[in-house]
Amino acid sequence: MSTSNQFNTSSSSSSSDDDGATIASIIHETQRQQRALGKTHSSGGSRKGRIFVHRDRRLAHENLMKDYFNEDCTYSDEMFHR
Repeated sequence: MSTSNQFNTSSSSSSSDDDGATIASIIHETQRQQRALGKTHSSGGSRKGRIFVHRDRRLAHENLMKDYFNEDCTYSDEMFHR
């Protein structure tokens, strides 16, 4: 059953409260249908089918600083000079 057939959306509504209730009902029904079809995912989490890859970002930052920016860096300015 489509939403347009299920709800009366004519402009002859007598109050904005009725319009608000109709809109809320349409939104609720649409969300229910999307959940039933599996078209939504929970907020705040990983998307279904994605794997988590742990990256040690702190260690990567420390290595970057050590290799390029510290006083005794691994790669000097002369290595990058043209």
